[in-house]
Amino acid sequence: MKKNSRILALLLVAVLSVCAIMTGCSKKTPTLEDYFKDHPDQMASFEESFASNGLDGTVEVKENDIIMTVDITSALGSGITLDDSTKQLLQSSFDSAFDQSEAKLASSIAGVEEETGIKGITVKVIVVYDGETVYERSFTA
Repeated sequence: MKKNSRILALLLVAVLSVCAIMTGCSKKTPTLEDYFKDHPDQMASFEESFASNGLDGTVEVKENDIIMTVDITSALGSGITLDDSTKQLLQSSFDSAFDQSEAKLASSIAGVEEETGIKGITVKVIVVYDGETVYERSFTA
């Protein structure tokens, strides 16, 4: 359970860091994807923030969706069988952590929307273990 707490804390920090990076964006563009095509340095900051928080995974931007895929295999150790009850426990742990931070995440996303003039931004978090999705959740302003 201690590993789950560490993963949750790192994931929340990464999500908030990504939103903080975007808050400094002031150029008005049609979509976040367009913005990042024009500003590859900002995408690099995204990726560095994600990696510096000790998370294995990727950050992608499609249209107005920021998709953060986190692989928890190395954090939990490979070879663990995730039966339904274990998956349910993981899902409950992630839900609990994100429920507590949802208002802050929504506020951060709203700040990004205000700064960029881009409405409808979604941050999607996908957690995988050994290639299998074990958790998925989206956040909006």
